[in-house]
Amino acid sequence: MTLRALLKICVAALVGLAIFGFSSDREPAIGEAEDRKLEAFIEAAAAVDSVMAAWQPKIAGADGDRAESLRLRANDEIRASIEQVDGISFAEYRDIRRAIATDPEMLARVTDIMRRQHQN
Repeated sequence: MTLRALLKICVAALVGLAIFGFSSDREPAIGEAEDRKLEAFIEAAAAVDSVMAAWQPKIAGADGDRAESLRLRANDEIRASIEQVDGISFAEYRDIRRAIATDPEMLARVTDIMRRQHQN
């Protein structure tokens, strides 16, 4: 095979990827999947907030070992509340939470989704 033939095959493969692999039809699907993951994150965050609201007064009123024991129980309940939400794992929740804390664009996306949810 000549170099020219090899280059033609590579160009044809790249054109094929451009047409079939990176078509504009795929971008919305990926964006929609990411939005669904962020929607699940928002649902899980609400569940976490509810669990924390129930546990914080108990933990604040306890001392030393008792407070630590309550914190551990609260953490278990928080994790369980996240895992009960369809569409997101505990690890994904943690990763998204970290991304929101460090990436202003991710925070803006989550904020936009929350705004749209409250408008409906």
